[in-house]
Amino acid sequence: MIKEGRLEYATIPKFVAKNMKDISNIKSSSGGMLTNGTSSNGRSHLENCLVVDLGTATTKSGWSNRSEPDMSIPSIVGHGRHKGAMATLGLSDSYVGRQAQTLQGILNIRQPFKQGCVENWDDLELLWDHTWKQELKRMRLGNEADTSDIKVLVSVPPLCPPEDWRRLAEVFFEDSGIGGLYLANKSVLAMYGGGRTTGICVDTGEDMTYIVPCWEGTPLPNATIIQKLGGKQVTDRLLALLSNGKYSFPDDTFLLLRGKGGRGFSVVSRRDVVQEAKNRFCCIDPLDGLKSSVKQEEQVLKLPDGNIVVVGDEATSAPELMFKPELAKCPKTSGIHELLHESLMRCEEKYRSRLLSNIVLTGGNSLFPGFDKRLENELVKLLPDNLSKYVKVNTQPGRENFTWKGGVHLCSLDSFQGLWLSKQDYMETGGSDVQETTVLEQEVESTCESQIL
Repeated sequence: MIKEGRLEYATIPKFVAKNMKDISNIKSSSGGMLTNGTSSNGRSHLENCLVVDLGTATTKSGWSNRSEPDMSIPSIVGHGRHKGAMATLGLSDSYVGRQAQTLQGILNIRQPFKQGCVENWDDLELLWDHTWKQELKRMRLGNEADTSDIKVLVSVPPLCPPEDWRRLAEVFFEDSGIGGLYLANKSVLAMYGGGRTTGICVDTGEDMTYIVPCWEGTPLPNATIIQKLGGKQVTDRLLALLSNGKYSFPDDTFLLLRGKGGRGFSVVSRRDVVQEAKNRFCCIDPLDGLKSSVKQEEQVLKLPDGNIVVVGDEATSAPELMFKPELAKCPKTSGIHELLHESLMRCEEKYRSRLLSNIVLTGGNSLFPGFDKRLENELVKLLPDNLSKYVKVNTQPGRENFTWKGGVHLCSLDSFQGLWLSKQDYMETGGSDVQETTVLEQEVESTCESQIL
């Protein structure tokens, strides 16, 4: 175990202790690569395990015998602005995911999660209820079916406080008839999804970036750094840069956007359209996105209703804030490369070369072309020659789903099956009477909150 600095003790519920137990007992092969293992009855493990990745922007779910998530929906819940009128029109009081997105003109849209914590528990219950019912339909099970043999693995952000673990268990156990639950550190799952148990996970998502070194499947809490900066801030910066005549529609309008694969249309806001332009056109300059040596050719996003969005040099300028967070008015925050360097320096020297050669870049905000090369280049500048030669940032295809895939890997392993929290154990300790035990508290450093341009 790598140790550096001070570890503090805290009382955390029994089921948290069980979930933080060393999954490091799940052995890795040489080189820190995770291998798929299945038992003789592995098929039943896979068919009865549901993996749920709760993200700020997107919730992904699917049965662990699949290679990709069955469902990926926006993590939003919409509540009617005028409940009387909605009842008269035969509409529900609330909608989840894409339905909420489509009806956002008459709904108040909220996100259950904000910066790694649950902000609206009622909305989380609605999101889980929707996800659970959809997954039961895929298994051709009715709402009254016996689901006591189904187990659910849920990703939990490193920043998630202990009290949220308790309430998450309550939501998942008491709102459905599942028989087992496992709450897993999402950055560790992302490492597993990338095929590694040792390395540094750089997980950058909607509004948070987690830098989590892992050694043989165990996260190193004293070297974990959390930055409140992500894709949301990149979108907001692009929106500000384009506001000077780069789109052809008023600010308060709703627009039509063609669905994925060219099928159907969605009603979206101005911000949604700019986010789509970000996903299509933005990239990371290898040197400096504000002073790019290559002039960016203007690209046009055409909407079905004739409106357009034009993106030129903004394509490299907007994501530059990941390396220069002062662009998001957060001057006390270091760039992602500097935080990665700081995290590495908190680890013992003899382990640094192996960690450096297994840097896993993951999360939806990591998909910008050129992100890996720029991160490598900036990190090399901060390291001495004897370490810089080891730097390798891995950007594998499908990395936006690494957390979900890491959950699937765990569910497939015989050695993992004894780590589930059963419904019986939860009921014995449950609710406000959860038994307490002493475990190591994960110490993390949270940098200053980014403000939007």
